[in-house]
Amino acid sequence: MYFIINQFSFLLVSVFLLICVTIISRQILDFKITLVFILIITSGLIFTQIFLKTKTSEITKIEDLNKSLESHKFTLIQIYSDY
Repeated sequence: MYFIINQFSFLLVSVFLLICVTIISRQILDFKITLVFILIITSGLIFTQIFLKTKTSEITKIEDLNKSLESHKFTLIQIYSDY
């Protein structure tokens, strides 16, 4: 299940939602109202993506790591090597 939900899930769900809304509202509503409706939903999706996206930072010093761990916030540590 973890391979289905990843960093691209929001994009896929958004496109699917817009397609469904377009098809359904086009059959029910007028063309101009459908365009306004789609613009409102697209604006909401963009707002959601911008303001609810998790923020990341790169820690390069041990002091910064210690401060982050002492702040009692959730911290994900990713360690990798190019070699």
